[in-house]
Amino acid sequence: MRKYLHPIFIFIVFVSFFIGCNTPKLENHYHLEWSDKYNKFQIWNIDGNRMKINEPVCVKSDTNCFYSRIYFSRGLIHVSPWVDFHYSAQYSIDEKGIIYMTNEMHDGTIDTLKLIPQKNCITSDEYFKQKLKQITEDFRLVENKMSDFAVSPLKVKNELIIGKRKDSIFFLFNDEVIKQQTKIKHVQEELLSVYVDERIVINQVLPILHKFKKLGYNVQFMSKLTRENNEQVAYLKKSIVNFDEFKDAAYKIVSCEYCEKYPDNKIDTVFTYKVYGRDSCLVNNKVTDFFQLRNEISRSLIKNRTTRLHSKIELEINKDILFKDYIELSYDLDFVNTELRGTYYRTNNDPDQKRVLELQNSRKFEEVGLEFPVRISEIFRSF
Repeated sequence: MRKYLHPIFIFIVFVSFFIGCNTPKLENHYHLEWSDKYNKFQIWNIDGNRMKINEPVCVKSDTNCFYSRIYFSRGLIHVSPWVDFHYSAQYSIDEKGIIYMTNEMHDGTIDTLKLIPQKNCITSDEYFKQKLKQITEDFRLVENKMSDFAVSPLKVKNELIIGKRKDSIFFLFNDEVIKQQTKIKHVQEELLSVYVDERIVINQVLPILHKFKKLGYNVQFMSKLTRENNEQVAYLKKSIVNFDEFKDAAYKIVSCEYCEKYPDNKIDTVFTYKVYGRDSCLVNNKVTDFFQLRNEISRSLIKNRTTRLHSKIELEINKDILFKDYIELSYDLDFVNTELRGTYYRTNNDPDQKRVLELQNSRKFEEVGLEFPVRISEIFRSF
């Protein structure tokens, strides 16, 4: 006698197979990558499809711990919540376990995120602990949350670490302790990544940086990442054109950001401000903070074509301020260009107005950025 399986039994078997075999179960350590340009990622630590960003996943019995839940249905991956919203996307998984998550944007382009499983990652704190174990156990890298550009310290070619050791300062260049008079070979436009302890003042840094700049190094300042991942370090985009030393122990750094389109324009207007210390700036005869200084500079540059293309910002900076405060100031000044490229350009007496507005309306923000060069002259002296 022929036997038949009940339809309900067949359905249960099918669902059990689909859930047990086809539903991914994510575990351990992942990097979420979203931009090849910035080489930056977010850390997802996952335990049984429960996720926390850049932190260990709490135990399941802890009902007070907040985390995100990852689940899959009908060809979609869902993350609820991802920071403060529900995320859904189509997904595929390759043979290496990399999950590709895709969404179609409002303009028809495809946005793809990659969730990549990782092993044996090292945090930046662990990197410096190993690097400096023979010198100090107390290195506190300057932190900043504003930078878009990041890199693993393991991939840096030339590094200069400036830290404190008891009552003195040490300079570690490519694993060798050096002094100001140490001979270092000349190079041709090589990057120098500079890591500075947050307790050091700018005046203790300027002489050694001036030396390396004269030797052909392009100096970039590094800071610690903490919010989205603790394995990379961020770097400040600072294009130093000149770095001069004067007899009265003063230094002058001239930089020009977003100047590729108008590199050699004649300077007709100079805006001068003083920086006494952290969030202490003299702006229009009033003492205010870095944020208001940034706003004042933005308002000044956007007035007309002359200030937009033919002006310079001159800052007199107290050379005894902490280096970390100088980095915070530098990030605020770098944001001036970001603010200008996102503000509709309404200056009617500028012959470039129509073209700049067309670039803004087309969301070609990189091209817009080049219409607002930021030329800065920083003079460090004692007040």
